[in-house]
Amino acid sequence: MKKQILIASFALCFLAGEAQNRSVKFEDKPLSEVVEMADNQGKLVFLDCYTSWCGPCKRMANDVFTLDRVADFFNSKFVNIKIDMEKGEGPELAKKYGVKAYPTFLLLDGNGKELYRIVGGAAPDDFVKKVIEGMNSENWTSKLDDEYKSGNHSPEFLSKYMSYLSNKGNYDELTTVSLDVWNKLSDAQKQSSEYWSVLGPTTANLEDPRIDYVLANLDYYKNLMGEQNFNLWLLRTSYPSIFPFIMGAHEKDKNFKLESYNKSLSKFKQAKLSDAYANKLIIDLSQARINNDLDKFMDILNECIPVSTDQTRISLLLSFGYIAQQGSPAQKDRGYQLFKDNLQYMSNERTREHIANQISKLFENS
Repeated sequence: MKKQILIASFALCFLAGEAQNRSVKFEDKPLSEVVEMADNQGKLVFLDCYTSWCGPCKRMANDVFTLDRVADFFNSKFVNIKIDMEKGEGPELAKKYGVKAYPTFLLLDGNGKELYRIVGGAAPDDFVKKVIEGMNSENWTSKLDDEYKSGNHSPEFLSKYMSYLSNKGNYDELTTVSLDVWNKLSDAQKQSSEYWSVLGPTTANLEDPRIDYVLANLDYYKNLMGEQNFNLWLLRTSYPSIFPFIMGAHEKDKNFKLESYNKSLSKFKQAKLSDAYANKLIIDLSQARINNDLDKFMDILNECIPVSTDQTRISLLLSFGYIAQQGSPAQKDRGYQLFKDNLQYMSNERTREHIANQISKLFENS
């Protein structure tokens, strides 16, 4: 309790500072030496896992770690190090700690053991609040794992534990744990907003057993989540099951199971969504692919890409490869122009350039 009060007091002091003359001191040494330094000083290690191409990494370096109040906090509480995960010892460390997204920030103890993880950048004050949370031993990785194994399946704890697993990037474990808890719940618990708000978002795909339970209690869950949120949840859950077919996996992957796809599409239709966009994206686009109706396929892509999220746009833009490979000369000309017109909606510049190079080559070489 005393430790938590001291941390909270430091947070209040931190938020009061505004000067910008100092920077976080990052040690230019191998991680093993930094860990030894931290152990000798009785401090934790703050490890900034970054890459040279990562935009949020650069913003953290330029706009957060250069502030006096941030520098004073990190320099007094940690031995700090930043490592490019694609150079030197970076690739080995990325594998060791399971770093799959950037930036990722790790708090390590004097033995190099991970205590806490933060994925993604944040505004200065928000970021330091997250780090202060990570300094609390109640939130450390080993503590959370032990508490789950001891049988704590309360919604409050599960919310924290699911967030921890998600930040680790271990989505297979996240799905396994959430299903393990789900299978132990009573019907009353499965239909409670407390448990569903934690376990519902971890539904992996349309083959997930939770989908069958929701469809059997469709009206209840639509009312529990609200029509719009239900539509968004089912649409997100359908992507891993439906989009591989839309993108042509059945033509490239001998292990692709068309029967599983058909069952998934049937489940999506069974939900009877009121969202015209979702139905067009999943049902109509799938049907156009089944019928090999390239013109209809292009019409839907052209209609959906501008109003989709960047994550969905990636799949939709890559789907123009279908036109490049199977279209008539006129369809290829139209498809290439539509592709270039819609590429502008992809906000991530690096992703946009990668997709442009990949699909342009298909059209130019066809």
